[in-house]
Amino acid sequence: MKIATLVQSPVFGGRVKSLDDIAAKAINGVRQIIRLDDAVAVVADHMGAAKKGLAALKIEWDEGPHATLTTDAIARELDQATLSLWRGGAEHR
Repeated sequence: MKIATLVQSPVFGGRVKSLDDIAAKAINGVRQIIRLDDAVAVVADHMGAAKKGLAALKIEWDEGPHATLTTDAIARELDQATLSLWRGGAEHR
């Protein structure tokens, strides 16, 4: 049995821009580094090696179109949408 750890883009819609996995591959017990579009996984013989391998990765992210999106901005948009729906519903009564 193998163990895998995963790091995903810190931004929704972000992608791996570049990956330096040389140090991670040198860790005893690390078997494979898997690069996905928006994440990188380290497969290892045990959890300790998987976690050390993940920490050793040097990843540069392309944060994409949502790089500046904040929780506050999302909350404001949800508030506006809710008010818009509520006002629209009141007009149809």
